Amino acid sequence: MMAHVVLLQETLKELNDMKYALDNAAIIFITNENGIVNYVNDKFCELSMYSKEDLIGKTPKILNSGHHSKDFFKELWTTVKSGNTWRGEVKNKKKNGEFYWVDTVIVPVLDETGKPYRYFSIRYDITSKKNKEFLIEKALK
Repeated sequence: MMAHVVLLQETLKELNDMKYALDNAAIIFITNENGIVNYVNDKFCELSMYSKEDLIGKTPKILNSGHHSKDFFKELWTTVKSGNTWRGEVKNKKKNGEFYWVDTVIVPVLDETGKPYRYFSIRYDITSKKNKEFLIEKALK
């Protein structure tokens, strides 16, 4: 029995270490199967300017910049609801109305039946890269 406790403690320590590394490297939010946010990390709050209280219990629609079409989001949700990982660049809106871009990976977590019950969104701020691309495009025109 003692070996099980030690194994559980080691596993918990490993998971906490992974969470620490992820939280320090990326912008993270997690939703349930209905897209309701139930976790955001501090990096997400810093970038979006929303507090955890502003976001938890809401859907990511609060961040919608109006840049992407309904078809863009329909394709995103069709992909993750079918159990597949979605990757793409998303333009979001901060609480103060400013826009920002994130390179995004959304990973569905599946239950025993293969149905998604949670979605992990791992993001990186690419706003400065996108702004440079825009300036280059503008200069070339």
